[in-house]
Amino acid sequence: MLTPGQILQKRRLALRKSISQVSQETKVQEKYLKMLESENYDQFASNVFINGFMKIYSEYLGLDVDKMLALYRRSDKALKEKGTSSLRNKRKLRINIKELITPLNIVLAILVITITTFFIYTISKYNQLQQNPSLTITEPQNDSVTNIAKTEIKGKTDKKSDLRINGKVVEINDSGAFVQEVIFIPGENLITIESKNNETGLNTVKTIRVVYKLEQEKEVKKEVVSAPKKFVAYIQVLSEATWLQLNIDDNQKLAQAVAPGKTANYSVTKSLQLLTGKPTLTKLYINNQEVPLVINSASGTASIECSITDNQLDCSK
Repeated sequence: MLTPGQILQKRRLALRKSISQVSQETKVQEKYLKMLESENYDQFASNVFINGFMKIYSEYLGLDVDKMLALYRRSDKALKEKGTSSLRNKRKLRINIKELITPLNIVLAILVITITTFFIYTISKYNQLQQNPSLTITEPQNDSVTNIAKTEIKGKTDKKSDLRINGKVVEINDSGAFVQEVIFIPGENLITIESKNNETGLNTVKTIRVVYKLEQEKEVKKEVVSAPKKFVAYIQVLSEATWLQLNIDDNQKLAQAVAPGKTANYSVTKSLQLLTGKPTLTKLYINNQEVPLVINSASGTASIECSITDNQLDCSK
């Protein structure tokens, strides 16, 4: 069932009226209209104001005034009864609390708190003793590669622990931090760090792997000397015998009439000179490539001179 405040608000909204608009048209201040809708009756000075404003607001919204006033009286009565009951409960609670606060109860409460705190501390201490000491390695990183032969092992452990690196005792400071220098050997290096709790005998062991590579020596570039290139020459005489003069590497190989056909192969390392009496019937080949001859029109002969420098063949025309 709707309360008076809910009925007023629902009707106002149905009429699409704002609190401000209702206040202007009824001359009732906005705060009183809001107090009626929210049913904050205890904020009014007296019931006279409530009845008066309820009548004006109900008439303005077209509601049954007598019904709204009756609903207000029942609602107000219920609120007062609820308030009285709540006040009685609060007073009863205060009385019960006063009865509980006695010297004996205070002593018992202190005793329970003390025993509980002691057990919590004991359990916490026991759990700490059953844990392995903490151990953190910050440098170097596991599975790292270096070309530096010497480095520092850095980390942190429990300050009450004994620390050993590769079996050697290492000092730790008041905060548990430690630093120890190690020297690597070429290749794979395994570093074992052990932290042992003196009280419980529990320990924590970590092993890190570091690969030490020797710095590579600077490579000396070797000058690559190309193997000497081979040059092979031969002469082809066409159709009829031809007089030829051939010098290779300052040695005379031919100085005679040569029958048609192919001559022997001649290896050339420094130089080649050829003179022929019949240019059109003589062809020179070096490494199977024909080398053109220079024809002397005055004498009717042809010649060519070739030299080899840095494995390069140069033939003058």
